[in-house]
Amino acid sequence: MRTPGIDFRHTSTNHIMETAAVLGIEAARTKIIDEIKFTVGQYGIQIDNRHIQLLADEMTYKGQVLGITRFGIQKMKKSVLMLASFEMTTDHLYNSAIQCKQDKI
Repeated sequence: MRTPGIDFRHTSTNHIMETAAVLGIEAARTKIIDEIKFTVGQYGIQIDNRHIQLLADEMTYKGQVLGITRFGIQKMKKSVLMLASFEMTTDHLYNSAIQCKQDKI
């Protein structure tokens, strides 16, 4: 942000992790929302802002940026059903049953 000749007020990045490191998790959340809107907008897809905000909240509520991938979802560890709804459904349900895990919905 202090590079000579660069006006940081009119410069942006699409690097979410860099944004989180320099400006904080709230700025990263805002950048995630902006990037999702830009990407889906390029295809003419309309998504309610609340859905995009919910996704960004889910990715950042732990204070770090977690991807919506197998590894990011596992780090969230919110619920058995959340893990099972993404990938490897039978494995997650089987392991949860063996360990007598409960999911209070």
